[in-house]
Amino acid sequence: MKKIALFLVSLFTATFAFAYDVEIDGIYYNLDSHEYVYYVANTFKDSVERTATVTSGYNDKYSGDIVIPEKVTYNGAEYNVTSIGWGAFKGSSYLTSVTIPNSITSIGYEAFQYCHDLTSIVVDENNEICASIDGILYDKQKTTLIRCPGGKTSVEIPNSVTEIGYEAFLGCYWLTSVTIPNSVTSINYGAFNSCESLTSVSIPESVTYIGNKAFEDCENLRKIEIGSSIKKIGDYAFSDCNLVCLTIMSEMPPIVDEDTFEDIPSTLLIVVPYGSSKYYKSAEYWSDFTNYEEMSYLRTLWEKIKSFFGF
Repeated sequence: MKKIALFLVSLFTATFAFAYDVEIDGIYYNLDSHEYVYYVANTFKDSVERTATVTSGYNDKYSGDIVIPEKVTYNGAEYNVTSIGWGAFKGSSYLTSVTIPNSITSIGYEAFQYCHDLTSIVVDENNEICASIDGILYDKQKTTLIRCPGGKTSVEIPNSVTEIGYEAFLGCYWLTSVTIPNSVTSINYGAFNSCESLTSVSIPESVTYIGNKAFEDCENLRKIEIGSSIKKIGDYAFSDCNLVCLTIMSEMPPIVDEDTFEDIPSTLLIVVPYGSSKYYKSAEYWSDFTNYEEMSYLRTLWEKIKSFFGF
């Protein structure tokens, strides 16, 4: 558990990666050496731990298929490749795949952002902190979707996932469809930000929270359906989308912020369960909208049955 926690923290605190010490076989690295002394059999001994972090060149970007090795040798010394730095592959538009070895113990924030041709992130099955399914990066338990490659056009998230992580799909411009299973409970900050090809999304009954900027700048997003368990939708969650219809299964309006629907016209069609429009029309910020439509009694009942039985 400590290793997993360290990995998740590293997404936000990894060192800046736009400088490098050495280039080996087309991959840029920062090198680090730590000397320490230990005591064995009444004798003090010296040892040096050498590690390498995958980073980015000053102006060069990666392209094609990159296979990160477990070890590299420089000036006769061997270094263990243990981390992928902050923004290491960011903006590498012609990068198509990355293979991550068992030795990697941390991956920096924005490591794979804006890689528009990247379709596959493959993780060694023995890696202790992360895993991959269908070229998508997850934590080891496959409960958190960490990063979807920018070149994916459609994604079906597995049922093991409970959380769509921080900016997990950010800038996936070609993504046209995503299937979110009824195991996911939270969609975090910026999860689908700038997914410009998405036109509709169905958020299942299990989701209780949609984070700030989750769907911001999804400029072609027209329709969204949200299940009945939703409790809160964060700031700018649907800012600068072109929504024409929002269907929400919750009878009571979830908490929203002043800017949740920034730039969405007040005439947006909002479809709510039978008998619940009065609650929305009197709720803070929901009352700004003027075009409410109630589902039929039978549809409302059917949705309740589906929710109760989980299908």
